[in-house]
Amino acid sequence: IMSKLFVTGNATSGGILPKEVTRILQDAIQREIEICISDAHGFESLVQQWLYNKRYPDVTIYYTDDKPKCIKSHRWATVKVNVDMYANPHTKSQHIYSALVNDCDFGFIMWNRTNTILEDVIVTMIQQGKPVGLYTFQEPFPTTRIKTMEQFDDYKKRSVNT
Repeated sequence: IMSKLFVTGNATSGGILPKEVTRILQDAIQREIEICISDAHGFESLVQQWLYNKRYPDVTIYYTDDKPKCIKSHRWATVKVNVDMYANPHTKSQHIYSALVNDCDFGFIMWNRTNTILEDVIVTMIQQGKPVGLYTFQEPFPTTRIKTMEQFDDYKKRSVNT
């Protein structure tokens, strides 16, 4: 059975994927891991474009509307997440994240340390016993594997200046 990696993040890198993110994606490709990602502009769209350019077939796009809005390849699998059509964007993204966390074995999140929705996602993954790789753009640290709340608290306390 193929492992599934959930990838999400904040687009804080000026429209370019940081080398650390492409390193993680390249590693997933080499291990033939299925990459699951939401149908969203910004970071997700950059990741999709990168995977499309690599011609990677094992990608699944999660979406809430009638059809995916940002999907880069018609060959990729899609999963429709049912949400009330009148739900606000915040509620829609929470439903998508919930489906992604439930379906995947582990995650990679580029987190800017302020996005509370992503913080909730990280906590949920820890609670479900699913490791998450955390990376914060422009900090001098590679991706940190987080499996416990104690590790996450240490990550949050870690200063860029230490």
